[in-house]
Amino acid sequence: MNPELVVSTISAFLSTIGVLQTERAYRADKHSREYQGIVRTFRRQFRNERSILARDPQIQLEAASLVALLPSGTIEKFGDRIDGCIGAFDAAIDSSSPTVLGDAEKQLAECICTNLKTLKRTNGTIPPGKLRDFWKQYDCGPITW
Repeated sequence: MNPELVVSTISAFLSTIGVLQTERAYRADKHSREYQGIVRTFRRQFRNERSILARDPQIQLEAASLVALLPSGTIEKFGDRIDGCIGAFDAAIDSSSPTVLGDAEKQLAECICTNLKTLKRTNGTIPPGKLRDFWKQYDCGPITW
């Protein structure tokens, strides 16, 4: 996963998770049309947002700062782990009841936080922008930049 995709993936998740956080999603029957529609909407918005953000100049600047901090092979591994976090979340919304969405979101946040903590330990900081926004929103740890 290239650096633009790493940053845009995390950013797209931040932008679209609200679709799944609706009260309807938590109460809907997993097999109902309503729930399936919510899941389809989330997936479509996530893919669209990630694609748009990958071309955004601000995201490209943030990706460049990531490249300045890490060798390309490390960014690939970091991106693969983030992609694994998203994949596990995506599987959870398919195979679990809607009431588990909150747990799946927490597990996703913990997974991404774990990877951001590794980045912070390695470099002493999280680059400003979407990665730092995620750090703050999901309370990945003390903020000491």
